[in-house]
Amino acid sequence: MTLGLSLPVDVPWQRLAVSEDMIARGVLEAGRRPRWRSSIAIFGYEPPAEYQTREGQIVSYLKIACTITGFQPDPAEVGLLDRRALRSWSDEAVARAYEAVAGAYYPSYGAILEVTVTPRLADAALAAYPLGDYPYIVDFEPKKRELYELVSDTGEVMSRSLESVNVRKGATTSDAHEVVDMLAGVNVKGEVADKGGGEIGVSGQWGTRDVTQEQADNVRTTDSAREARESFSHTTQLTQMYHQLTSYHVGTNRAVFYILPRPHIVQTPHTFVNGPRLLEGIQEFFLVVMRPASLPEVCVEAYLETAHLHAEPIAEGHETMVDTLDFHIFEPAPQPKRDSVVLNETDTSERGGSDFYQPPAGFEIDLERGGKPKGYRIASVSGTTYTGPTVTVETDHLTVEGTVTGKYTDRGLDRSDVVDGRLDALITIYLRSKEPTTTSYAHTLWLTGRSVGTCTPGNSDFVTWEQPLAAAASRSKPIGSPTSTTILDANRLRSAIGEQLLASTGDARRYPAGTVRFPDTALLARTVGRRVAAGGRADDVALDALTGLDAGIRTKIGRAMRGATRGALLALAPNDWTERLGLTEDEARAARRTLLGLAGTAPAGGTRPTAGSKPAATGGAGRPGRRGDPPTHRA
Repeated sequence: MTLGLSLPVDVPWQRLAVSEDMIARGVLEAGRRPRWRSSIAIFGYEPPAEYQTREGQIVSYLKIACTITGFQPDPAEVGLLDRRALRSWSDEAVARAYEAVAGAYYPSYGAILEVTVTPRLADAALAAYPLGDYPYIVDFEPKKRELYELVSDTGEVMSRSLESVNVRKGATTSDAHEVVDMLAGVNVKGEVADKGGGEIGVSGQWGTRDVTQEQADNVRTTDSAREARESFSHTTQLTQMYHQLTSYHVGTNRAVFYILPRPHIVQTPHTFVNGPRLLEGIQEFFLVVMRPASLPEVCVEAYLETAHLHAEPIAEGHETMVDTLDFHIFEPAPQPKRDSVVLNETDTSERGGSDFYQPPAGFEIDLERGGKPKGYRIASVSGTTYTGPTVTVETDHLTVEGTVTGKYTDRGLDRSDVVDGRLDALITIYLRSKEPTTTSYAHTLWLTGRSVGTCTPGNSDFVTWEQPLAAAASRSKPIGSPTSTTILDANRLRSAIGEQLLASTGDARRYPAGTVRFPDTALLARTVGRRVAAGGRADDVALDALTGLDAGIRTKIGRAMRGATRGALLALAPNDWTERLGLTEDEARAARRTLLGLAGTAPAGGTRPTAGSKPAATGGAGRPGRRGDPPTHRA
């Protein structure tokens, strides 16, 4: 059979490169590998000589399969696996803040894939190789996917997109055929009979819709097998996510694909969503590459960046409340002595008492309010023959003490003075929440990158860029919270993410590829640093008290920032470490890791202490924040 009558060949793809960090080396290791990582696989195929119809040129095919997922930091890398980072914090709130940021799952809200094809030559030879002889990309699929119809009257639900790609006999032009599964217009009706019987009926439309349907009025008889022989040389299928996609730079040796999640549609006054749609799933790309016959091999590199959001609460003040403590001591007068003949003889008995108050969970005593000393006010005091009350107060507890005396005096002639000892006091206690009240959230957009190449080792899961997302700075709730935003606001946020994702490519603040990991990011240090510096935390120690910090780094910091503390250093912007403190990028990363407890002297093992912990004490029953039973007074 001649070339013109040969059957189309299903492309026998050969894997050329893959993200090796996602490969499990054994069955037992499969469950221990990170699951939420994007991955890339490069497949290639070069048709045999009978399909190479371009003189002096060789045609080959590439398939780039991307698994786009969210990102979750490696627990071992951020010190959560052995709890090292958590043991470095004595304050419970700071430890919780660190764990919340370092252990979170960050969904993907956008992606950019760049595929590059270059000659496989040594660096010196590559520099002298003429650009006109570089391999170039003739065609690729998919090229563009956009949402044109904003409102669907039938309420269609699309579950998948299966695209068939065929290469015509010219071997350089691809032809795509897309099939979409859909479910539309389903109505469920039920009827209940008089005697308990029932009937439910379902009507609607479901099945598969051919997006590239063609209809012709003329009738003709064709030989489909012969038509396929004459039209196509190779065929394959691509798996697609049905999201917005735009492609760039066909005809060069680079192809760039920009992907955003599809927008929400059909806005109603009562519709709320949890932010933009997620961009997660498998996306495949088919490329046709042309190269000179004199170039035996090419190098292929695929570089993927995914966009993620981190919501940081903006604290504005504390919630305040007032509680009271009732303090009572009673000591009756002693009984008279029956055999006493001494006039004006006095007999006394004394009793001391105390009570302990602990604020409710999440609150502390506000030492900025009240009288002097601060934090409380003695609202009323009454009684007889008493001393006190004496109040001792700290942020996490209040103690009140007093003494009363019962007195009996014999006046003779059946006369006597009887005075019971009594102390009644009401103490007003001013409370505030330990954590500031959150009224809004500032969002940081940050990008993770990974690369896979056939000629060079790839990098994986490094952070390439991070900056505030200005459009979301005034949002009242983070993405993912119930009824967080309207569809209109979610689509605006999606657009803002896309705009900054595109703008980040040329931003001078981008990190060099493969140099910054998640523990080195400013968003982790800044979030924890603000918690450390708020309210005089126990962990906000001075620079001289920091252990494990390199002596040279300590000297540079002390010279540029007098009075520096742990919280103030962690809250610094990324450029402040180099421009203000004069550190190199490597020194800045090492310092941040030491301040976070990930480097330097390892914290002591065992249970991490809780700041401000006090031994158990007694207090009033049935009151918020009290411990134990009713107060026990001591004699």
